[in-house]
Amino acid sequence: MSMLNWRRDPVREMQIELSEQRTKQLRSETERIEKEIEQLKRDNALLSWMHSEIDLIEADLPSSSTPPPAIAARSSDY
Repeated sequence: MSMLNWRRDPVREMQIELSEQRTKQLRSETERIEKEIEQLKRDNALLSWMHSEIDLIEADLPSSSTPPPAIAARSSDY
């Protein structure tokens, strides 16, 4: 029986396997970076809120009644 001249190409198979591993690694790294970006956004929001609060204190104005964004973000994670 003929296999239509199909032959295994070990080098090509290794290249494909390495490409698949690299793709998996890149997906994992992308996911990690996306989580880090979200954390940085939360941190930035908190710092911005803190800056606003400091500006109010320095101007002898009452503090805002809004809670820090990180507290709101953490409570929504549950």
